[in-house]
Amino acid sequence: MTRYAAGIDLGAACTKVIIIDADGQLLARSLEKTGFQPDQAAARCLAQALEDAGLEQGDLSAIISTGFARHLASMRHRAVTELTAATHGARLLFPAAGSVLDLGGQTIKACRFDENAKILAFRLNEKCASGTGSFLERTARIMGVGLEQVDALARQSLHPAPISSVCAVFAESEIISQLMQAVPPQDIMQGALVACVDRALQILRQVGLQDELVLVGGVLRFATAAQLLQQKLACQIRLPGDDMLQFVAALGAARIGIRFGGNVSS
Repeated sequence: MTRYAAGIDLGAACTKVIIIDADGQLLARSLEKTGFQPDQAAARCLAQALEDAGLEQGDLSAIISTGFARHLASMRHRAVTELTAATHGARLLFPAAGSVLDLGGQTIKACRFDENAKILAFRLNEKCASGTGSFLERTARIMGVGLEQVDALARQSLHPAPISSVCAVFAESEIISQLMQAVPPQDIMQGALVACVDRALQILRQVGLQDELVLVGGVLRFATAAQLLQQKLACQIRLPGDDMLQFVAALGAARIGIRFGGNVSS
């Protein structure tokens, strides 16, 4: 069996690397902004993770890439889709998991899968960034607040401002209009989070919900988003720790490397 494997998740916003051993034990992880040179970001992240694990690249029997720019990782042995990686990561963390909802920087993805992590149904919103992390980042930027202030600001809201547009561009215009009408910033921020969650729920319902549901992705760094989802869903929800929210796909890719080596299809 493969002794060590690395999973590289080249997301639109961030690149994540995880190294695990044959027992699925986490040895090291690394994260940085993807930027405009994903291969270099992947190389730096992998080098950092290897250093932290006390390993060299030659010690890895498999390097599996996933994510938006997965085919740009020149050091990969194989590439797998984000949902394939996310299902394997979710099953490793939560063995009874049957669904995943991934709220990422540029996409929202949902899938339902069986006990072998075989995907039974999936949906994603590739065509528009509405409801994604980038939408929330732009909303915060328009209002002049840092990302670390988003939760605190949203918690002050008494009347979340409705954001009706499902298009990110139109939604931003709606937000600017609300600011000009003196709508309180906290209500706009909470409204943006509600819109994000509602968009994710629309996609999730299309695949059919199956217990247990695992929530992953960078948007969930905003605790308010996770709380809203938990309030609106009548199922058992599993949420990785804050330190793993963005690493589930990378973990799954590494797990695939352990199970199949480099002999997996793209």
